[in-house]
Amino acid sequence: MSRPFIFRKARSGFTLVELLVVIAIIGLLIGLLLPAVQSVRESSRRSVCAAKIREIANACHNYLSVKGMFPPALKHTEYSTARPEDLCCVDGKAPAGFDDPWATDVRSFVTVLLPFVEESARYGQLDFTKGGRKGPNMIVNKTPFSFMACPSNPSTGRFRPDGSAAQHYGPSGGTNGTNCQRYNIPPDGMFWGSHVSKRDCRPSEVTDGLSNTIMVCERLSYTPASTDPANGGFREVLRLFVSGNFWGWEARGNTLNIVAALSGQPNVYNSTNPWGTPFSFHPGGLHVAFGDGAVQFINETIASNVWQALARKADGTAKKYQP
Repeated sequence: MSRPFIFRKARSGFTLVELLVVIAIIGLLIGLLLPAVQSVRESSRRSVCAAKIREIANACHNYLSVKGMFPPALKHTEYSTARPEDLCCVDGKAPAGFDDPWATDVRSFVTVLLPFVEESARYGQLDFTKGGRKGPNMIVNKTPFSFMACPSNPSTGRFRPDGSAAQHYGPSGGTNGTNCQRYNIPPDGMFWGSHVSKRDCRPSEVTDGLSNTIMVCERLSYTPASTDPANGGFREVLRLFVSGNFWGWEARGNTLNIVAALSGQPNVYNSTNPWGTPFSFHPGGLHVAFGDGAVQFINETIASNVWQALARKADGTAKKYQP
């Protein structure tokens, strides 16, 4: 008798070595793909940011066409009962009129632009017979307006306990403008704080040319707990929410708008004025809008003299420095 053939079923599945090889290949592919995905995401965020700063620049020009001048950084109202410690001083002396920065007029860079960025309903809630922190005005001044928030900034969507939010774009105070208190002599940028009876910047005063002068700039807008890359870099953006520092987080929401202080280089942290630091979380540079409304991404390696010339509105040098 012949012996029957014995058929063995073919083995299915992977060996442990094969499985480890497959896992290693998948991990390698993910590692190669992740930077590309992150790059695409940042490219999208950068495009959104550029669109927002362009919207702000267009709003400034629409305001100009109606008012005949550019928007104010903010307006102060005279308060004869202001406390001496609250007074905004110039050269160590209280200015005439007792302007009280704690009780500013409701008009600031953000609030006056509301009708020009499809926020007329919010603008209609403002009561210009009251101070910026009175009545319905404080509700508007605590509103986090999306057109002022850059999607790459880690403080986006985070608020202090009183509800106010970040403003990642600031009007240029030039190289000698720091905060928005009233100046007897306006800073060399296009925006400053002024009394309600005083006018703001007119195009004719930008003698370097609107196309050569920075109007709006990205800025850090908060004081980080750490700027050390080894310690997370710009981490704990909520630290200052509980600091009690008046100037620490947008100075009571939209009531006061801190200008972008362009004395320092782009993307170089300024510890004396962190919130006004010209800064972005886009790799390599930041967005600015020039006085003519053009938006440009400025490389953070721009020469200091070029950057400061573009920040000043009337020093006679910017025309030869347009990047």
